[in-house]
Amino acid sequence: MSTKFPVYLEDGYTQEGYIAAVPGLFEALRFEFRPIVVAEQSAHYKEEKKFSGPAWARFAADFIARRLLSWSAARQDGAPVPLRGPDVAKIHPALFSRLYSILNGTDASDLDPEWSEAEKEESADYQFEAVRDETTPGAAAAQDREKN
Repeated sequence: MSTKFPVYLEDGYTQEGYIAAVPGLFEALRFEFRPIVVAEQSAHYKEEKKFSGPAWARFAADFIARRLLSWSAARQDGAPVPLRGPDVAKIHPALFSRLYSILNGTDASDLDPEWSEAEKEESADYQFEAVRDETTPGAAAAQDREKN
């Protein structure tokens, strides 16, 4: 059985993500990314501690640009926003924070209305486990990966 949110991440695995629009703040964002595995996450956290203020913002924007393979972000004229750190740093701050959390494995993507019911259910399972275990959806998925 194929799964949109596997517990074991094969090398080269790509995952789809979605962040729902927040009226008055930003439009919905669809994206494809390379999920982070535990060793990468640990190294990322160690490196992240070296930065603060504007330096942290550049570090985080570069991280986002490296993890994303594609995204639907567009400029006001409709032109696509390049996947480069300086361009990523210009997205809405609330969207930036949410995207950063998803890509570093501490939050789950929203349910994309274009996903199948099975895909939505799998994502909802991680969110339920996170609430039950008082953790994040990303941590719930990581725990599943470690079990397998």
